[in-house]
Amino acid sequence: MKKIFALSLALCMALALCACSGGSEPSQGPVTNAPASEDPVESETPEESEAPVESEPTAQNAADVGDYHVEIKSAALAEDYEGNPALIVTYSWTNNSEDTTSAMVAVSCSAFQDGVSLDTAIIANSDIYDSDSFMTEVRPGTTIDVQAAFVLGNTESPVEVEVGEWLTFDSDPPMAYMEFDLASLA
Repeated sequence: MKKIFALSLALCMALALCACSGGSEPSQGPVTNAPASEDPVESETPEESEAPVESEPTAQNAADVGDYHVEIKSAALAEDYEGNPALIVTYSWTNNSEDTTSAMVAVSCSAFQDGVSLDTAIIANSDIYDSDSFMTEVRPGTTIDVQAAFVLGNTESPVEVEVGEWLTFDSDPPMAYMEFDLASLA
């Protein structure tokens, strides 16, 4: 089972790299010989334009991402197989597509601590962690709980969790977002 999982993960990574590769030359688009507009375009003066608004992640634990609905539900502290502190995140995932599929190929769960992404943890205790939940295939309209585990950088800083569509070309894709205070989980 672990060999199949490793092979599947390697295949997914290879496909992702192929999808992301491409030329570095920007496209110049077609050249047109359209006449210049007779009406001059007025530009805004600095005092007329509004200052750009800084946007921060929305603290929204549920979102529709592509053909799926995700809701971050909870987190729990644990230890990985080497005894390192880890965080187990549980989120619900609803397959709203027309095909039977799994969360593994539909959504991506990421965690960040102090602005740095956390590595995936391997949790050996099946009483607290279902390592196969993200590989479970479900029919359209079905909701299951999925778990993801991450190795913590420390046990004090909060952890930000994001769940979004696995492969998207949207520049600002929707995603579920939740921050966990580790002190409150202890």
